[in-house]
Amino acid sequence: MRQARQAMLSAGILSQVDALIAAMPGDDGESARIDWGHAHDVKRDWPLIGALGPQLGLTEQGIDDLFIYAATIPQ
Repeated sequence: MRQARQAMLSAGILSQVDALIAAMPGDDGESARIDWGHAHDVKRDWPLIGALGPQLGLTEQGIDDLFIYAATIPQ
């Protein structure tokens, strides 16, 4: 999760992601906030990733590129 957040910070989208997750309504929003705040890993196939990508203007390749970059950040 730290690497994912560092990659998003580097891409200039971390604050947008935080805001989008904070604004999600209902149980789905609460579930997303639990995952975002407490998960140890970020999975590329999470539905949340697929939902946020387009809202951030990211293509599937752009999301993949973020994951590839995050993997290069030392743990």
